[in-house]
Amino acid sequence: MRRLQGEWPSAALLFILLLFLSLLPGSSSEGTSFRTTTIQASPFSLEYTEGAERPAREALQLIPDLLSEIKNDLGWEYTGPGTILLTRGSEFKRIIGSRQITALAIGDRSLIIMDITKTAPDPFLFRSTLKHEIIHLLLHQQIGKGLLPRWLNEGVSQMLSDGVSEILFQRKGNILRQARLSKRLIRLSDLNSAFGRPETILLAYEESKSLVEYIERANGKGTVKRILHQMGEGKSTEEAVYNITGKTLNEIERDWIKSIGRKDSILSYLSNSFVTILFALGALLTACGFIRMLVRKRRYRDEDDDDPGEFPYNA
Repeated sequence: MRRLQGEWPSAALLFILLLFLSLLPGSSSEGTSFRTTTIQASPFSLEYTEGAERPAREALQLIPDLLSEIKNDLGWEYTGPGTILLTRGSEFKRIIGSRQITALAIGDRSLIIMDITKTAPDPFLFRSTLKHEIIHLLLHQQIGKGLLPRWLNEGVSQMLSDGVSEILFQRKGNILRQARLSKRLIRLSDLNSAFGRPETILLAYEESKSLVEYIERANGKGTVKRILHQMGEGKSTEEAVYNITGKTLNEIERDWIKSIGRKDSILSYLSNSFVTILFALGALLTACGFIRMLVRKRRYRDEDDDDPGEFPYNA
């Protein structure tokens, strides 16, 4: 779910590291063997467990293109080193301990772990998820520790990977719209912590994506990239956003919420007026058809009047 900077207890990080070490070739954990094969996919070391050969070959082909796309999107090149570990569901769950998560990026260890049972069957999902996680590692590499808020990290990664996040869930309607209408939107000041709560994590992902996309849309293409580059130079999020957009984060948040409201108003109007609009369109089409029929009838009559017949009468 990106780097775990200050978000997981150090003991948990140590536990993950020990488990990862247990996945190295020829090693085992409590009698259960996790053997991996390693191939080089510069700048990554690509490791995969038994049964993940096909996704590994696919990842090997994808990585150069993804790195090129990300460099074009953000103006930064991921130089590594890094490790990508492809595992099956049971092995992945032993490492991560969650059924919802499809992939995880640990920036401090330049490590990506992916569950191929959930991502590999869909080539589009596999590609987008891998790109998403590489973006996390790149942002961790380029922006100083503590400077990148999680909402921005997740929002940028989703925006550039076709909206894909690491969480698998079935959307029940528009989560963001439902939250706004019920006045449950998470304030920007609370958004980072919302990722750590099961009841708010899905909305936190949706809001992060929507907010970052709004910043880009409202201020022009390349805005988010310029903000990130200022942060790469050591500026805070607030300072970088103000320098590039001329607005504070509070102003950005206010305008973003208004933009959601305008969209909801249009959707609400169309929804409430659907039957009226449908009947109006039907009446309009009927009227147009009637007028066309009259025009054609008049045209045929004029053509008949102009036709002198086979033997015209000459006075």
